[in-house]
Amino acid sequence: FDFTDDGLHFSYELLPPVSSISPDTGSVLGGTDVVVLGQDFLPGAQLGCRFDTLIVPAQFISSEKIICTSPPHAEGTVLLSVSNNGVDFAPTGALFLFIPHLTIFNLTPTQGSQSGLTPVTI
Repeated sequence: FDFTDDGLHFSYELLPPVSSISPDTGSVLGGTDVVVLGQDFLPGAQLGCRFDTLIVPAQFISSEKIICTSPPHAEGTVLLSVSNNGVDFAPTGALFLFIPHLTIFNLTPTQGSQSGLTPVTI
């Protein structure tokens, strides 16, 4: 038998393809808000982004736009893909580059002309 009368429902949903992300780089410490453009995004608690194997929640903006915050991850390029149900991720996505976190210890001078062209040493 391929049916049931117990009242349980199962729905089929399209896997949401990603067309672009911005920015496409962020710190290995995480915390970069990434705007993800695509289609077939659905609002709900299970909407999420997967950076390599790490899944983070997504903020639903529209069926074509969501925002995900990158998690901490080792340096390197990973695939970012999206899921509407937290389980099934589209097999394609966009590449996101985790880069080393930089710390600036000194900045000279600390002010300059509004017209620009002030040489700055970092």
